[in-house]
Amino acid sequence: MKLEYKYISKYRKELMGIAIMLIVISHNNLDFPWVFHNVNSGIKMLCQVGVDIFFLLSGFGCYYSMKKDSNPISFYRKRIMRLVPPYLTVFLIFGLYAICVMGKPFNEYLWTYSLISFYVDNTLNEWFVASIILVYLIYPLIYVIVEKSEAVAKALLILIYAIIVLFLCHIIRIPNPIRIVFEILGTRFPAFLIGSLMAKNSEGSRGIKLSTARYIIILGVLSSILSLYVFKMKVANNWIIIRTVFIFIVFSIIICWIIVRDKAENNNIIRRCTTFFTFVGGITLEIYLVHEKVLGILTPVMYGILPLSSYSVQLVIYIIGTILSIFLASYLGKFIKKMQRK
Repeated sequence: MKLEYKYISKYRKELMGIAIMLIVISHNNLDFPWVFHNVNSGIKMLCQVGVDIFFLLSGFGCYYSMKKDSNPISFYRKRIMRLVPPYLTVFLIFGLYAICVMGKPFNEYLWTYSLISFYVDNTLNEWFVASIILVYLIYPLIYVIVEKSEAVAKALLILIYAIIVLFLCHIIRIPNPIRIVFEILGTRFPAFLIGSLMAKNSEGSRGIKLSTARYIIILGVLSSILSLYVFKMKVANNWIIIRTVFIFIVFSIIICWIIVRDKAENNNIIRRCTTFFTFVGGITLEIYLVHEKVLGILTPVMYGILPLSSYSVQLVIYIIGTILSIFLASYLGKFIKKMQRK
């Protein structure tokens, strides 16, 4: 049996749904006593792999988009219409709350969410949007490289990983603020490039053998263990190491979901999960933009209302915040689509 690359396209929205739910879990502020504190911290760290899944699937989707229409202007227009309306809507709504209710200075809020601030002073509030915009800007060039010469694309991939290794071995140094951008975006760009390469090879029946997939899953498990150890022991440059090995966890999650969908497609639990992941997979950007902000608003409000322990209050905030974020994101997505059709 072969796991064909085209299954990634077939189950792309479901995988996007899995990715955003992993990110939602990583946003939790729950704090537990004793050993459960470390367990939750480890889960939060590992769930950040959802971002890397996004990058790989984005690379996959961008390749198909440009394969269908290689005009860069058309590509940019589609990306702008997907990114800008949700971002500006959330920016305005939560900006009014931050400025009018929380008393945040207008200039400070504007700079924080300008996206430029990520590259200038490493403001991380909306680093993902700032990063993916840059990746989209250079993608027409990436597409040409992937389409015309896989060898060059693979050489670029090797070069990026070589730079990471040289940095970890203290052979090269990267100064701030470039270092933070490299640590957050540079370590994840390979997933995007790999996604594009996999998309190119998804035509026909190309893929990987099931025996190879088993080894990749083992690598994913070992990468999870390594990530937990590096995170727990606070090894130097721990996040660069973690984000570099995340790619094996990404492959493992994708492979496992494809196998589950293929083997248990008629299972009621799997069908319900598929429906849910498909639904949230259609509003991933909106959930990403809304979720943390909703949690931030609910936290001071709920602590003043609920006569519960801090653990219970945080759990209630997280559950309500997640449900509310999904509903808000759903309505926001529908509203934006209606505006785009007018």
